[in-house]
Amino acid sequence: MSELPIEIKEAICKELGMLHWASFNKIKEDTIRPARKYAFYNPEPVNREGAVEFKYLAWPLWVICILFMGMTLRVMLYLEKYGLGALLLGVEVILLILLIKRTQGRKVRLDRQKISMPDADYYWTDFTGAYIVTWRKEKGSNYYLVLMRPNNTWVSLDMGGLNINRLGTAIRDMEPISWKE
Repeated sequence: MSELPIEIKEAICKELGMLHWASFNKIKEDTIRPARKYAFYNPEPVNREGAVEFKYLAWPLWVICILFMGMTLRVMLYLEKYGLGALLLGVEVILLILLIKRTQGRKVRLDRQKISMPDADYYWTDFTGAYIVTWRKEKGSNYYLVLMRPNNTWVSLDMGGLNINRLGTAIRDMEPISWKE
């Protein structure tokens, strides 16, 4: 698995809505590199089935929701506006429950045959390489996993909320031998 040609990098940048390629070259935070370049030295721990699982990071949102609920409760008790406060608190509880249900079962699983996402499975044999695309946008970073097919097409998967170094390590450990040549 080697570096991608510049034309493919440009097309990936365009598809993902990144900056124009001319400015992309100037900004060092924007990269398209093989996933194995993000890997840690030690192998990623595996479960009983020999797979690596990642859960999406949702606890910061839970903490923010709970803090807003606490502030609403405090203001409601201080101002003695129980009707409006109860309504706001009810809406916040419903939003927290929806957030928990939405993020509870979301995980990425890598094993020797495939990458399993919440919506689909991607088999290693269908692809010739895995690349991680990172770039800074506004106040955060965006991370995508780009799986290259033999005919120079690709699948881009949003990896926001995952640790890309652990993901790169798992890909390095699970990728087919043909990719390592």
